Amino acid sequence: STMREKETLMALLSIWRYTNTLIFGTRNGELENLLEDDPLDSISSHIHKLKAFDMSASMLDGGGDGENNVNQTYNAYSAHQQQHQFATLLHYNNLENVVTNIQMARMRRLDKEGE
Repeated sequence: STMREKETLMALLSIWRYTNTLIFGTRNGELENLLEDDPLDSISSHIHKLKAFDMSASMLDGGGDGENNVNQTYNAYSAHQQQHQFATLLHYNNLENVVTNIQMARMRRLDKEGE
């Protein structure tokens, strides 16, 4: 399997760990997780690595055959690549924002539970 597949599996494992903590854990257990090995930090790290993989992959995808009008092929390919890179970047930025929002909501919830 590729590094990207392993990174994806690790991200899913981190999501599972966090879900498991939410369902079966206690506030103290969750606070300990935060200090020792925060699954949300882990998720964030895996998303960042996947983003790097996909952004570099979108730059390396093969172009035209070089036989036809090279300039026209390159320009169309370049526009397509930029569009693809932007969509990839937007996708990962949205995922990063989701994790950040979950982290902020978690802190508010833990603060409220601690009162």
